[in-house]
Amino acid sequence: MRDKRSTVDALEQYLLLRYRLVSPPGLWDGKCWRPIPLETRECCLKVPEPGEQQPWPAMRHCRSSEHVYHLHQLSCSLPEFKLLCREAIAKWWAYAAVSNEVAQQLRRLSRKVAMDTCLENAPAYAVESVLL
Repeated sequence: MRDKRSTVDALEQYLLLRYRLVSPPGLWDGKCWRPIPLETRECCLKVPEPGEQQPWPAMRHCRSSEHVYHLHQLSCSLPEFKLLCREAIAKWWAYAAVSNEVAQQLRRLSRKVAMDTCLENAPAYAVESVLL
């Protein structure tokens, strides 16, 4: 059970990082971004040293599936985790599409209810404001 929970936590963190809903812990020194020591793992050693010309390589790496995999010390293999990440991204976009469609239907419904209410209860000039 612990392994499954860790994998789910890692997938959630990966999606949040990928879509920039959260940022990895780190510091901006005015020239470049560096992760805090607790965030650093062995996978970070192959990332180019950030500098003025390229201030973000560590930030990009800390948002990667490889880094999240090492951060959570998962028992599955890295290729398995990357596959899970791709599946999670597909589900994320499917959910977003469904959510968007539901939101559009709710907006249409609320406009219709507002227009019906306005037509029944308001003078003509109020109807025009609902249609705009």
